[in-house]
Amino acid sequence: MTHALACDERDVSFIAARGETAAIWWAQAVPERFISDAIMPPSQNCGLFYGASYGIRREWLRHPELKRVLTHPKSPETGTIHPFMFDALHLPLIRPFRFAAPVNERRLTKYLSRLRSIRERCFDRWLTALQTGGAVVNLPHLVKTYSGRVVEGMAAGRPVVSWEIPQRPQNKALFEHDQEILLYPENDLYQLASQLDRVLTDRELSRRIVLNAR
Repeated sequence: MTHALACDERDVSFIAARGETAAIWWAQAVPERFISDAIMPPSQNCGLFYGASYGIRREWLRHPELKRVLTHPKSPETGTIHPFMFDALHLPLIRPFRFAAPVNERRLTKYLSRLRSIRERCFDRWLTALQTGGAVVNLPHLVKTYSGRVVEGMAAGRPVVSWEIPQRPQNKALFEHDQEILLYPENDLYQLASQLDRVLTDRELSRRIVLNAR
């Protein structure tokens, strides 16, 4: 191992100070082949939030001011065969099954090929699901960096509305507010609702943000 990858930019110096390995900041990204060239019309004119409901998220998702402009769908993998395929693929790697089918290079090569196939199909389904809403929303979370749904929403051709992560200048410099992304203060659900109102009613604003973020 040459470097540890740190999601939070502040962890880079902390890891490096321990002297065990070098560290670099790992910003989320999407492979170019998955970036949509088209801006597909949404099937529902509301913001989408995919993710776990905990802490302040749970309160916000129940709040009337947000419920009128934000929905919290189930994972697009729900009800499909993909979770079963993922579990079945990993079964031979779990004890005691490994004794019946020893792990070797040939098996690992086949495993990696099948894993990539499953993950790519799931990712295609995920990006398609993000396109059903008028915007992709990033609610406050524990890790102090943009979550994957931010860049994935951009790749899907949707404007992204995210909380502004404090005291993380490198993260903030990734996208320009009001040009490539819409930001709201961490603890202000009314500002989130206001930003959603803007982007859901102003198609030109939505289109401009999508094209700039791409």
